[in-house]
Amino acid sequence: MLMNTLAAMTFGLVLNMIAGKPRFFFGLENLMISTAKRMQNFLKRHYQDTSEAQEMAGGAMLFFMLLIFAGIPLVLIILAYIFVPVIGVIFEGVLFWFTLNIKNTRISAYKIMRAVRAGRLEDAQKRLSYMIDKDCSDMDMDTIIKNTIEKVADRCVNGGFSPIFYMTILGGFGAVFYKTVCILNSEARKNKEDYVDFGNGIKKLWNILGFVPSRIGAAILKLDVKFLSLDRNNARNIYNRDNSAASPAFLGQARSVIAGALDIQLNKDEYYDGMIMRERSIGDSIKPCEANDIYWANQLFYGSVFMFFVLFALIRLLLFLIF
Repeated sequence: MLMNTLAAMTFGLVLNMIAGKPRFFFGLENLMISTAKRMQNFLKRHYQDTSEAQEMAGGAMLFFMLLIFAGIPLVLIILAYIFVPVIGVIFEGVLFWFTLNIKNTRISAYKIMRAVRAGRLEDAQKRLSYMIDKDCSDMDMDTIIKNTIEKVADRCVNGGFSPIFYMTILGGFGAVFYKTVCILNSEARKNKEDYVDFGNGIKKLWNILGFVPSRIGAAILKLDVKFLSLDRNNARNIYNRDNSAASPAFLGQARSVIAGALDIQLNKDEYYDGMIMRERSIGDSIKPCEANDIYWANQLFYGSVFMFFVLFALIRLLLFLIF
């Protein structure tokens, strides 16, 4: 099983880097969201309208969503490995492919970078809106660059480090488990009014799951900063000072390293549905933001995710040799 999962990890990573996310995967994400909405409407009606009861209802929804979208794949993985191991490797690899977000992030960021370089503000706004799923029509070029870099930093964790970490530990089940929690948390952030109390369990679990891989990933990012000959001293200083200055805190791990390496200051205020979630900036404005900063953020993203994968692939291989 250890070597089978390592083969599946390699298969899934290569597919994501080459092909990105096919339309089928977006359809699966939409299915998760629509299922969560139906469960939410049903459970909220059958629990009392109190904070404690609604939090219990949200916990019940989280349990059933994970049972469906992570539990069923787990059963299928076990059955596949019992009867046709090759199918098990392919299935785990496809699950891992689904949980990663590498090529799409790189392409989206580069398109924004080219629009900024060409001075096409409206085009850059539209492309960023598509990337972060938020109206960006009021943003200037500086804010667009900063939001793009923040999103790339977040994808380091949510679309790279964490899926690899949980795939290594728990196989395809672990990767899709994390992905399901990510999708639910994203939905809770978009619909904050509907998820007051109801979404507390989702947010807590997402914070717990992101704690370890984000910190290991930040250490690897700092190595990549040195490899790319960026400002490693400032990356270290900004990380030490600002690594928790985000909402949730674990996203500040990657953001602080990248902001420090690029000698820029990211957005001071972070909004979700009109509410300020962060009022403290990440990084120092040693130089003004420029389109080329997106390029270097992308380089850090790709390099660190690859290094993270190699590290945990070696860990998986060592476990196989030992046991």
